[in-house]
Amino acid sequence: MIREAIGKRPMRLSRGLWRLLRSTTPIRSAAEELSMLFHNAEVCSPPSTTFSRTVRKALRACFALLDSMQRIQVVYVEGFDSRADVVYNPQQSTLKVHRRWLDFDDTHQRTSCRNWILRSAKRESGKREPFFCGHIVEELLSLSISSVFGGSQTPRTTEMRYMRHIRRLLRYMPHQITLTPSKGGLAVAWEDSETELFRKHGLDGAAYHVILHEENCISVKRELLHPNPVPDSSNLAVCGCRQQFVPQWTKQCLFADLDEFKRYYAMVSLNERSALYGLIPEPMYPLAVAETGHSVVVGDQLLVDVEHGHGPIDHSGPPRIERKTASSAQEPRSKRRKYMD
Repeated sequence: MIREAIGKRPMRLSRGLWRLLRSTTPIRSAAEELSMLFHNAEVCSPPSTTFSRTVRKALRACFALLDSMQRIQVVYVEGFDSRADVVYNPQQSTLKVHRRWLDFDDTHQRTSCRNWILRSAKRESGKREPFFCGHIVEELLSLSISSVFGGSQTPRTTEMRYMRHIRRLLRYMPHQITLTPSKGGLAVAWEDSETELFRKHGLDGAAYHVILHEENCISVKRELLHPNPVPDSSNLAVCGCRQQFVPQWTKQCLFADLDEFKRYYAMVSLNERSALYGLIPEPMYPLAVAETGHSVVVGDQLLVDVEHGHGPIDHSGPPRIERKTASSAQEPRSKRRKYMD
C-alpha cells in the first residue's frame, strides 16, 4: 500500500518504537494517511467522454456481479497531488476514486498501451473518443477490491478465477455502439475486444443480443447486466421492442420498417447471464423511405428540412419540416405548412 498508493518507500519499525513515535509525534499509518488524503479531496463531476462513461459503467457492472459490492456508492474526487487511487469508507459504504482514472491520457502515463491507440485516441476527442482499454477497468477493479476487502482471507485461486471471468466479460463487452439511419430503418453496429484469432477460428462465435428500444421504453435503460440467455425464436423482447440475435463475427444488424417519427436506442450485450451491456448511444430517428436533396419522400408526401438549409437532415433530433404532397413540390414557400414533429 505504501509504495503503490502513497508513493513512499516503507521502512519497518519495531512495535516499541512505533508506539513511542505515535505518543509524541503526529505520525500516521499508511491506511490513516490514505484516508486523510481523500478526506480533503473534492468530489467532482466525471468527464462526459466516451472513455469516462464506459469505464464508469463497466466498473458498476463488475460491482453488480458481487453481492457484497452491489450497494457501494462510487464517487470521483480531485484536488490532491498524490499517487493514491482509491479509498473505501465502510461506515458510509462509499468508494472514492481519483478522477485521473476517467482521463485517457492520465491513465496511460503509468500504464503501457499500444502506441497507435494513443495516437488514434488523441486525434478524436470528446464523445467520439474510442475506447479500447479494458485493462483500465481491470486495474481499477483490482484496486477497488483491495481497498474494500483489505487483508481478506479470500483464497488467491478464488480471486484469480473472478478476475479471469471479469476479463472475459470485458473482452466481449460491446463498445463504440452506433446507430445509422438506413432506408426506413436503423443499422446497429459495434466493436468488441476479442482477438481476430478467436474470431477467425471460433466458427460463428458468441451470439450477441440486440434490442432496439423505442425512446419511451425506459424501464430497462439502467440495466448493467444481461439476464438469463434469451431464446432466438422471437423477434420481440419482453418489453415488446424489436430484437435480433447476431453472431460475433458480424457485429452489425439492420432493423427495418420502423416508424420514422419515433426515436430509438439500442442495447447490446452477449446473450448470456451477467454479460455486460455496452454504452447506450443517443436515441435516433430512422431514415425515411427515400431522400432527395434536403427533402424526404414518405409515401405521397414530401418532408422538406427547413431548419437546416444545407447539409444532411439531422436524425438525432426532431426535424423541423414542411409537409406537402410530392406532386406540389414546386408550390411557393408561402403556401407550405410548417409543423413540429
